[in-house]
Amino acid sequence: MFKTYDQKQELLIPVSIREFLWKSHEAVLLNDVVDNLDLTTLLNTYKNKNWWTTAFHPRMLLKIIFYWYMNQTFSSRWIAKKLSSDLGFMYLAANNKPDFRTINRFRWERLVVVKDIFRQIVVMLKNLWVVGFWTVSLDWTKLYANASKRNNHTEDGLDKMIDKLLKEAEEIDRKEDEEFWDKQDNIPEELADPEIRKQRIKEALENLKNTKEFVVKEISEKQEQGIKQTRINTTDKDSRLMQMKQKDFANWYNAQIITENQIILDTSISNNPCDVNELIPTLNSLKKNYNQVPEKVLADAWYSSGDNYEYLEKENIDWYIPPHSNLQVDMSKYEYNKEEDYYKDQEGNIYYFKQYSWVLWAKRWRPRKWTKTKEWEYKSKIYRAILRDGSKRQLEIYEKWHKYWHINKKKVSSVKWKKIISKRKVDVETVFWNIKHNLKFTRFNLRWFNKVNIERNIACIAHNFKKMFLLNII
Repeated sequence: MFKTYDQKQELLIPVSIREFLWKSHEAVLLNDVVDNLDLTTLLNTYKNKNWWTTAFHPRMLLKIIFYWYMNQTFSSRWIAKKLSSDLGFMYLAANNKPDFRTINRFRWERLVVVKDIFRQIVVMLKNLWVVGFWTVSLDWTKLYANASKRNNHTEDGLDKMIDKLLKEAEEIDRKEDEEFWDKQDNIPEELADPEIRKQRIKEALENLKNTKEFVVKEISEKQEQGIKQTRINTTDKDSRLMQMKQKDFANWYNAQIITENQIILDTSISNNPCDVNELIPTLNSLKKNYNQVPEKVLADAWYSSGDNYEYLEKENIDWYIPPHSNLQVDMSKYEYNKEEDYYKDQEGNIYYFKQYSWVLWAKRWRPRKWTKTKEWEYKSKIYRAILRDGSKRQLEIYEKWHKYWHINKKKVSSVKWKKIISKRKVDVETVFWNIKHNLKFTRFNLRWFNKVNIERNIACIAHNFKKMFLLNII
């Protein structure tokens, strides 16, 4: 005997979709959390009250997008299909069926306030004592940009493309005239007229010239900001071309996150390949959003610098960041004369001041040779001694680095250091693994800083929801 199987059987009374989902289903838990969020800032983005038709409710669209990123799906067209076939999506949308354009437009137009939603979720977890800004971990990862590396251009490269196009156009025109002359049967009617052909070529050249103007403008703006960048991607001008971990070259973004107990507290996006410059802005963002700084910060050696250690000391943050290299100069072997500003070594050689090696400009390091600047602007001092045999010896003094290297040396040798620093990999690396391998978020779907930042925040919120539901916090 078999159980009854009749596909034509209809329900006499319509059943709520909620009845098909169990109590701990992700869609049900997500729905309960989002219903308790304050969406005032999101609602304020809807300024036009005189639409011809009513808009879909932003709370419903927000639930769809969060559930979308939690289920490894990033295509708005695919989501539009899921709204008619997936019970989780159908429940969250209450059987509404916005098209893919509406969903995508809401993502990058309305979710400029996603940071406020992110903050509310973290504050909720803080109130539940899941996080407390006690010991946080900081790290970074590379994510592919939505841009082809073939679209990275330089000013000289575009000039060559224009010259090449002109030569090819002239050569094709000459060959066609020799082969066909006045025969038009084998030539498309719209290209048979030489004037039309010239107009088509002129339009192609105009597009290239516009691209060149865009590239030249962006390169000059980057240079004014102190950024050494000669290539601009015409698809996503904010992305940078660099070698990825898989040894391939691609356009990418640097994603920074701060975690505690595998919960993401804050995230930021940059195109700066040097992580040492990202610690201070990231912690300042955390302080601005929550009006609080963590008690301890764990990070790898890529974040070690005298400026970062000085900042952490001023903020009364206990840091566990190993120095990226050993101290090259043992200052105990040198005697300093403050009045005449020189160093004397044990052999009697005198090192006189030569120059400042680096200055801080536009938040980036730029070389400035043979120039004296204010004390806070330079990174290190260069001293030079002329030995008896006529050879020269150089001594580089980085005062901040020397000071904090000795502090870190004592920390690294302690048992407490090894016990605490071991937590970093378990905390932050696990988060990266979940986002990249479980949520499948390895590439941005949006372009430019403002939109990429929105998408990164959505992906981090999706991770936090996954973690909350896994731990049965909600």
